[in-house]
Order: sequence, then structure tokens, then C-alpha cells
Amino acid sequence: MCIANYSGSLGQNYTMNINATQYIWKMLMDSNQYKLLKFSGDKDMSVPSLGTQGWIDAMNLTETQEWRMYTLNNYTAGYVTEYANGFTYATVHEAGHMVPQD
Repeated sequence: MCIANYSGSLGQNYTMNINATQYIWKMLMDSNQYKLLKFSGDKDMSVPSLGTQGWIDAMNLTETQEWRMYTLNNYTAGYVTEYANGFTYATVHEAGHMVPQD
């Protein structure tokens, strides 16, 4: 759903899409060609985990593995859930927006 078009002074053309990248994830899942992992740091203040969970919930996916804790060296590393079409969502405990750096 297009909500705005913008032509910049340097010739750039932008189209804002209210769905952001959600449609790309859906397209990849529907292709059944990929296993997808979406992860978020649970201390991410830029794109909070709850916001990510919101757009995942909006896709009405079939959950195949319930939300559960996962550990690393007896330490809570985060939480994970799995959905049909090879999609997995995980949080990374104590990580911010730049999960690999944290």
C-alpha cells in the first residue's frame, strides 16, 4: 500500500510503503525455497523486539514450535519460536540493535 511518493531535488524517487520489508519476508516464505531467521536484540531501542513480534503476528503464520527459551553454556541466550514455511524468530538476550557486535 503506497502512502506517499517523493521526488528529491537531485532526481531521487522514493515511494514509502506502509508494509516496510514485511512483504519481502512473506514473499520469501511463500516461495518455500529458503529457511529464514529473523533475530532481534532484546535491548534494541531502534527496532524493539515487540515491534518485530507485531509484524510477525500480523502475517498470521502457523506456529510449529512454541515460544521457548534457548541457552548457551547454561546461560539464557534468548527466546525462539518457529513457524511454517521455514521461518524462525529469535531474540538475543542482552544484545542491542547491532546483535553481531554485542
